[in-house]
Order: sequence, then structure tokens, then C-alpha cells
Amino acid sequence: MPNTPQAIAVLDFGTGGGKCALFDETGHCLAIVREAWTFEPVHHEYSALADGWGFDPDNFWKVFVRCTRRAREAAGLPPRAIRAITTSAQRLGTVLLDPRGREVLCAPNLDCGGLAGGFEILERLGPDRGGTITGHWPPWVWSLSRLLTFRRKHPETPVAHVLTPLDWMVFRLCGEIAGEPSNQAATGLLDIRNRSWSEEILSLFEIRKDLLPALLPAGSRIGGLSPAVAAELGLEPGTPVHIGGADSQCALLGSGVLSPGSHGAVLGTTAPLMRVDAAAAPHGADSPLWTGLHVVPGAWVRESNAGDCGFLWEWMLELTGFERPAGFETAEQLLGAATLAPSSFVGFAGPRAFGPASTNPDRPLGFAYRRASTGIRPGRSALLQSFQDNLAFALRINLEQLATDGTQPMASTLTLSGGLVRSESLLRTLAAALPLPLLVGEEPNATPLGAAVLTATAAGLHGSLDAAVKAMVRRRPLGTPAADLKQAYDAAYSLWSQFDASVNPLSLRAPKPGRGLREAARAPEWRDARPRVRAARAPASRRSVTGPI
Repeated sequence: MPNTPQAIAVLDFGTGGGKCALFDETGHCLAIVREAWTFEPVHHEYSALADGWGFDPDNFWKVFVRCTRRAREAAGLPPRAIRAITTSAQRLGTVLLDPRGREVLCAPNLDCGGLAGGFEILERLGPDRGGTITGHWPPWVWSLSRLLTFRRKHPETPVAHVLTPLDWMVFRLCGEIAGEPSNQAATGLLDIRNRSWSEEILSLFEIRKDLLPALLPAGSRIGGLSPAVAAELGLEPGTPVHIGGADSQCALLGSGVLSPGSHGAVLGTTAPLMRVDAAAAPHGADSPLWTGLHVVPGAWVRESNAGDCGFLWEWMLELTGFERPAGFETAEQLLGAATLAPSSFVGFAGPRAFGPASTNPDRPLGFAYRRASTGIRPGRSALLQSFQDNLAFALRINLEQLATDGTQPMASTLTLSGGLVRSESLLRTLAAALPLPLLVGEEPNATPLGAAVLTATAAGLHGSLDAAVKAMVRRRPLGTPAADLKQAYDAAYSLWSQFDASVNPLSLRAPKPGRGLREAARAPEWRDARPRVRAARAPASRRSVTGPI
């Protein structure tokens, strides 16, 4: 079959599920298969402050096996047509391996089970130094926090490797240990300025460097599929295995956001808004922004994240009766048929301004409406429109916040990517509510596309990263709404901003009313009352943490 297309397979570890996507060298998606998954609740000593979560590595791996087989079958490709396989993954997750390569802790980005270690970091490293070195603060979901907690609680269980889900997938594919900087930048172990492990942090917390993977550029070839794994996946032994990068940064690349000064928003499970920088931006202790690394060599990203996004939209559709499989399309038809205007509801249903003070998981979610009467009874479309308005306004306030660091001017354009760009009703809302021209990536699966771009470059399918982006990435401009609609949304944004500022300090469950996690962590009554971490021996056969950690 001489005309059989060559494809790159991308395994993507997301918050809501795992997927396998197949792309050809022109960036066209030949097939994509996704399975939803859920994390397991894990009790820990500070569960009253924040939830702990874990995942079973064998069950999650089986998701990737099924998705890979079904994607190749859907594309009608023989095993030899898969030119390479690569990875992309959520940031802020952690996998700890013992000396035999067994998973002894598997924690996703939502997990706060390492909160005890976070307190230790807060006390010994401190916010000023911690933020300056890592570019990220506070430390509650760092790999460093989870490692410190685990080794004090389970001193009898040796840890040989500290990985992220991205590295773990590579290890499962070819048995090699390697790390990639954009993903490792969120672990609390990396010096963001020089893109290497922080000698100061390793020394302070007595962490051997051999626990950490060697850092290789995004897209690097790591090894080849072992015969056993190839048989599982239905691919050929020796198929090249590459390491991709962090999901949000891959999405930026997959939507053409790679040059300094460019801005992108990834509308996925959450909604990170990032600016590409040519140098690491200064990071103060109270900065509401994060500094990370791009998958593009020599580039950094500055981030202001609107928070919960895609999964809350799915929840809203379920609550209003638009359930799968046809619910998304039906809701689109309803919203598309209505004349666009700011909703009569004011929504504060999740997306919000980013910052340490807003990390309180018990912030109220809801909607406000001035008064219902027999003549004024807004329906489902108004409620759904209010959520879209909420997301648009949250992106706007984060866009403004991103410009307040003083290192770069306000964005001139914003590129949108991620699964929610499939919603034309949301795109028209964003065009009306955001004060700048918008571009949208034509491939909604921008994260796996970005990983495929990296691998296509490393595999020699294109001569350079710029050439790969030019050949594989496409985007289009969104039209500009009428001036009166823009003015109406400007007024609605002013009202929403007042609600957001009023709701943000509130909490439905906290040590004291109005106190967020960061303030609670510093409070004397919590610092003095912390129970000592006690060692608890886990069964030797346990491969994942599903009980107390």
C-alpha cells in the first residue's frame, strides 16, 4: 500500500479523560478517540481544607490502549503507518515510582493530598523565594509537596523516580525515564529562570537529583515501543517514542501561538490565558500570575487562568436538560437562534480572576437575577448565555490582569483554542465581550496537534518548528460585532466585575468566613493545630494510592 498516509499518534492525559489522536504531516486529524475517566477520592489529614485525589495507573493505561487501537482502526491504518507515538499531559500531576518501577503514588492536578508538604514548603522556603525560583505560588499541588508528604508518611517505601503524568506515559511506552521542561516547570522543583532543577530547593529539602528525570527538549525521541507494549497497542515494536509537552503549552503551539508577545487562551477543562515571553518575568510573592516554560525552545509563558471551564459547561448542559449525546448540538441550535445580548442573569458560576487568593475551593457558584415575575421569566437559553458571558468576562479580567505586570503591553490579538471552540455560540459571545480582535484555531484538538507538531519536527518530517507550524496549523479570524453590541457587553462586564469582587472572598466551607486557602494556611490556629504526620505501612502489592496518604 504505497499511498498509505503516515501518522503520528498522540496520547493525551487530560483532566476529564484520556485520548489518542492521529495526525498526518499536514496537521489533519485522521482519527481521535477519547474515554472519560474519574479520579478516586483520597482522604488526607487536611481534607477539611481541600480534597485529595488519586488514579489507578493500570486502569488509566487501559484507557490509552483502547483509545489507540480504536483510533487506528477508525483511520483505517495498518500498524506500520504509525510513524511515531508521543505524549501530552495535564500539568501539576505527580507519579512516584519505587526502585522496581511500580507506581506508589498517582496524583492528578486536582489533588491536594500533599498539603502537609505544602505547609513545610511555606515555612522553610517561603513565598518570596519560592515564587522567584519556581514562578508558581502557592505550593499546594506541587510534586515537591506530595513527595515531602509521602516520604514522611511512608518512610518504609523508597521512591526512585519523581515523574509527572507526561513522563509516566513515556515510561509505560518504552521503559525509559525522561522529563520535559514545560511540564516539569509546575512541579516546584525547577528553577524557572535557567530551565534546570533548582539546586537550592533540592538542597533545602534533601532531595537527591537522581530521583528526577533528565530534562530533554519537547519533542525529543526517547526510545522505541517494547514488543509487549506494541502488542497491547496494536502497533509495531520499535515504533519511535517521543516526549511531548504540557497540555496548555502544546495547545498554544497547536494554534500558532509561539512568538514573543503573542497571546492564547485554551478553552478546555480549565481556561488558561497565556502570553509568550522571551525571558522569565519577575515573580513577586503576591503576584496573581504564574511564569512557566513554553514548548518552544527559549520561550517562557506568563499565565492568568480563568479556572473551571469545559466541565462546568457540560454540567450546565446536563442541569438544563441538554444531556449527551445530542445535548451540545441542541443547545447550540437554541443559543444560535436567539439574538445575542448580555444575559438577564449575572453568572459567577466558576470562571473568575486568577490568583493565590482565589484558590478557595469553596467559593460559591451561582447566578443572580433582579426579580422574577409573571411577565419576566427567563428560560434555559438565558441561563446558558449567562454562563458564556461569565466565561467571556473572566477571560477579559484575566487578560487585563496579564497586562498589569508591566513587562509587556496589552495584547493586540488573542488566539482561542481547545474543545470549546467547537461552540459557535460561545465564539460569538467572546467576540462581543472581549475588547480585541480574536483568532481561532481550526483544529479544536490543539493540544495533541501541538505535540504532533513537535514530533513531526524532531522526526524530520519538517525542516524546522516554524516550518512544521506553517504546514500543520491553521487558524481563522472572528468577525467584529456591531458597536452597540460591544457597548452593551462593556456595561455588562462592569456589573459582572462588581459581582466577582463581592463573591470572591465568600466561602461555603472554610475555617473562618471569607478566608481562602492561602490565608488559612498562614493562620496561627491552623499552623499550631496541625497533627503530626504519622507513618502508615501500605500493602507491598499496592500499585496506586486509593486510601489515606
